[in-house]
Amino acid sequence: MKVAEKHEITLRRKASRQGLRFQKSARRDPDALDFGRIWLRNEAGDAVLGGKYGATADEVEAFLYQRPS
Repeated sequence: MKVAEKHEITLRRKASRQGLRFQKSARRDPDALDFGRIWLRNEAGDAVLGGKYGATADEVEAFLYQRPS
């Protein structure tokens, strides 16, 4: 397993513990604006982080670690 995959699993678990859903873009085109981007959604499905084009893994990590668990 690659380091990036382990990092993603850690972020998914952290988001889940905070009641958020980790959603990664399904785009396969590296030129797409949301390729490889991530959204955090609440239980209602509203984007808590990511907006229109998603957030980077570093932005997600910063967001999750600043929130109380």
